[in-house]
Amino acid sequence: MEFHRPVVVRPSATYEQGAIEQLFLENDENTAIFGKISVGNLIENAVLSLTASCTQTGALVGYIALLTGPAKVAPKGVDVDAAQKWLSTEAAKCGHEAARTLWVKTLFVKKGFETTAPKALLQGAFTAKIDVSCIFLSGPEVVEAQPNFSSLYTTVGLSMEYQLGLYECRRQKIRPPLLVRRACVEDHDDLVPVLQRAAARSSALTSLPPFTAPEEDFALARLISAQDDAHCVLVAEDEGKLVGVMALSSDINVKQLQKAFELDMFDNLMEVSGEEEEVPVDFDDDGKEPEPEPEAPPEPAEVEEGGEPKEGEEVPAEGAEAADAPPAEGAAEPSAVEGEVPPPVEGEEGAAPVATEGEEAGEEVPAPVEEPEPEPEPEPEEDENAIVPSVAFAISMFCLDPQYDTESMDFLEPAFNAYADKDYCLLTLPHQAHEPYLLRQFTRVMPRSDTSFPEVLYLTHRAGLIADYKVLLATESHLDEVRSLLVAQENRKTLYNDFLEGLGSSSMVICCQGQVIGMTIVEKDVDLSYLGSNFELESCIALQYHGVDTFALLKYFVLNPIFNHHRRLFLMELMRLKGASVLILKVQQPHDMVPEVVLPDFFQVPSWHLTDMGGNHVRRRRHHMEADSVTGLRWFSGINKVTTRVPSPPAEWPCGSRTAQWSSLRTVFTFRDGAETGSAGQAHRECAHRGGGSLETGLACLSLLQVTIVDERMVELDREAHEIVLESGRRLPYEVLLLTTGLQDQTRYRLGIEVNDPVPVYNLLEILNSLTEEEASGLEGIIVYGSSFEAMQCLQTLGQRGVPSEAVSHIMPPTEMQAAQVVKKGLEKAYDMEQVFDMAQFSQMRLMRVDFDEQGATAVFDKEGQTVSVGADIVITCDAPDVDPDIFRSLNSNSIVYDGRLVVDNEFRTNDPDIYGAGSLCKFSRKFGKCPNMEYFNALEVGRQLASSIVTRFSGNVGEDHLPILILPKAVGGVIPGKINAFYLALPHVFAKACFGDLPGGKSYSRSKEGYFCLQVDKGGIIAGLVYCGKRPVNIHKMSLLMGLPAEFLDLNKNFPQRTAALCLKPVHPCPPSCASHISITKPTRKTTPLLPEPHWAT
Repeated sequence: MEFHRPVVVRPSATYEQGAIEQLFLENDENTAIFGKISVGNLIENAVLSLTASCTQTGALVGYIALLTGPAKVAPKGVDVDAAQKWLSTEAAKCGHEAARTLWVKTLFVKKGFETTAPKALLQGAFTAKIDVSCIFLSGPEVVEAQPNFSSLYTTVGLSMEYQLGLYECRRQKIRPPLLVRRACVEDHDDLVPVLQRAAARSSALTSLPPFTAPEEDFALARLISAQDDAHCVLVAEDEGKLVGVMALSSDINVKQLQKAFELDMFDNLMEVSGEEEEVPVDFDDDGKEPEPEPEAPPEPAEVEEGGEPKEGEEVPAEGAEAADAPPAEGAAEPSAVEGEVPPPVEGEEGAAPVATEGEEAGEEVPAPVEEPEPEPEPEPEEDENAIVPSVAFAISMFCLDPQYDTESMDFLEPAFNAYADKDYCLLTLPHQAHEPYLLRQFTRVMPRSDTSFPEVLYLTHRAGLIADYKVLLATESHLDEVRSLLVAQENRKTLYNDFLEGLGSSSMVICCQGQVIGMTIVEKDVDLSYLGSNFELESCIALQYHGVDTFALLKYFVLNPIFNHHRRLFLMELMRLKGASVLILKVQQPHDMVPEVVLPDFFQVPSWHLTDMGGNHVRRRRHHMEADSVTGLRWFSGINKVTTRVPSPPAEWPCGSRTAQWSSLRTVFTFRDGAETGSAGQAHRECAHRGGGSLETGLACLSLLQVTIVDERMVELDREAHEIVLESGRRLPYEVLLLTTGLQDQTRYRLGIEVNDPVPVYNLLEILNSLTEEEASGLEGIIVYGSSFEAMQCLQTLGQRGVPSEAVSHIMPPTEMQAAQVVKKGLEKAYDMEQVFDMAQFSQMRLMRVDFDEQGATAVFDKEGQTVSVGADIVITCDAPDVDPDIFRSLNSNSIVYDGRLVVDNEFRTNDPDIYGAGSLCKFSRKFGKCPNMEYFNALEVGRQLASSIVTRFSGNVGEDHLPILILPKAVGGVIPGKINAFYLALPHVFAKACFGDLPGGKSYSRSKEGYFCLQVDKGGIIAGLVYCGKRPVNIHKMSLLMGLPAEFLDLNKNFPQRTAALCLKPVHPCPPSCASHISITKPTRKTTPLLPEPHWAT
């Protein structure tokens, strides 16, 4: 008996492959029962792969792998296909749906753990797969001799012909259901310990309602005795012992929820009329609202001669003679002549006033006094807290002993039975609260962008409890229901036409009790060569365990929202029916075609870019680019079906638009991809975009990841209220604030130019976004002020927009940017600078002010104490960047430590633990030793480290007590006038000093043929810097991989410049995922750079 040695079950990891194989070989019966196995293939491709380890020693003591069908294993001499067909036939007789069953591929345990480990592994399987009702096991009769076998399995069938037996393990046998009933007052004493144990675990739903006076004794008894039609209390029993309690209420403030959450797809939780919307036979449009056409002015009415007036036209007045015609004899009242309009009767609308007695005598009659019209009574103000009838009830309290967590869903059916007229069950949790197992049956509702609701809303529908699902190949008989499903989709025409084209092949439907609740299109034509040349597939997927024909592309996925919580079950069925082991999801234009319902279940595949290029992502050149080019790639396979979500922040407000922000958000979402359990933290995440940077593609992708982008500037911080104030006056609450605003040119602020002043002074981004070629050709005088690399790019941009070189004056201030100096010195080594910059250039001139009148602008400079005035149409400033004044004032007024830069600790926190900072705005605190400012580090790497700190915070883990290791290179560069590619690339400690030529204590290798190329080696023999200026395109990705390598790796003394130059300057060609450039360069770099004992600046 091994009950004193409990085990813990977790998803299998790739690094455990060797230990699992060794455990399998310890018992010869394993091969006899399950045949030979490939552990790596099972970890990668099995529906579920779990390992059990001893809680005392940590040693691996058991393993189970589950498939969607019987394994192709049979005793020697037996037809494997026939045996597999017999197993499937016998299993179907048990009455289980195929989508709700799994098959054991292999299950083995260490000797001494035969009693506890098999049951723990099966319990873990049923826990991970809430939709699975039965697990089948097949094998020879020797399998029945396994210890504890009869307590876990029931024999279904035996075959002497195939020498096999089929056994089933039902969920009820491993996880017996709880007895759930209505509570009574006598349960009070037994329920109090349940509440106390839940409160000790800091569960989120342990608070009793306020009307029960929770601070007084017997509050739970008052809750139970208050049950009526609107309130209900349920309790759960296990063998006569009370183990859980749930309080329900139908008194819900639906109006408040409607304002805070996107409930339109759930009919706003209100009762819907029985009239069904008419579904068109075909879709003529994509469901988008057409733009209103301007109304044409009414044309004058025309009547044809001798004809009747047209409908809607005004009838012309008749002649006086006809109007005065005497009435017909004997008529009591004048009657209408044919074609005339009868006169109005007195008292009717339009009747002439009747003369009174005084008027007939000619007397003046005073005009009647007009009584003022009574003002309409104001409508009563709508009470936001009023309870209105709805079709929902809510869980207000829920406590359950932890060993029964997986049985928590046994409460739902009795809960719906208690409210027979309700369709939805709601539950709200604080953002940072842990999600109980019960929420696997719920769907998280997206909040509105302007909400400040403090909690996350979940809901489930009565129909969501139905367990009868099937995924089928679509036929023409499904078209009517598919059209009904798509009628509310904006892109319905495109979806429906593609669905029609895929009938019989790629189009699939999801049915519940025979009714279509979802449609999807899955194609098997996946170009791995193209995807592998643009995305790091090998970093996510073990390609050696997947055939080329096992990849499938998920093109569309539309699902009734009340069944969203079953989407993983449906994805698994799609993979089984298509024979796929990996589903690929492309994120491309147009973004409204991306199946957002399953987006959170897919892992993100990183694209090939490692180097920060001063605010822009630098990626490998894309090949075979199409109009709808792929901007993101995601994948779903066996490895991420049971991934536990790492909690992350709920109301996270990253302020800025810099590279570090995009990298941090991307990393946070990579952590939470494939989520099944975790915290409620993903409910609300928004990004206050400052309009700086050029990450349009990245920001577009963020919108697919439930990130709301607010294009406004932050102008104030309310630290006590946990709010930021935007320039429009809007206040945004936050739980965590990430400041990644970076540094920008602040010349306008330094000169005292207000936002609305008409002075034509602009920065580079404003010119890039607004200056057209037509406007550029009409400019006669332009001043570009600055010595940064952005100034060089600005000169190139002006030339591309059509500005003649003679109209441009480049004026440089006394202080130059260090990195730009290195590039300029490289240019001077290879080119005539006057030919490169074919324009007027002046140096050592500081801009003092810009005057503006009717005749244009005049920039006034100071040159060594003398005033110099230069006329211009516009002035473009690219000076040294500095902090935004509003950001500085916000920090300073709230006592956030700012010492030349925003000071953060090793986890990127300021002196306010809820405010984080990263990027060029920040620097690490001096208490961690001497360290360069953060602007000298790779912003992508900084962003990932920032995200790791956020995830660590909300997962409850303890962070490290030292600075993060930041070793990736940083670069500045691009195309400058003369179509010259100019780059400076260096490790952080070298980039901070920006030396040209030999590094202190080191050396350099350079050549000046066809431009200038130089490799810098530091005193430790590490390649630490690179300068290139030339007209040949460069592979910046490969160049970045050289940084951090020992110089001996390239044998520079013999092979420079031939080998190194060829490596960096060789054009990129299409290549498969396993091409040599990915293996021979990337892998040594990743293995070598972490071997550095510590960053050089730390010493």
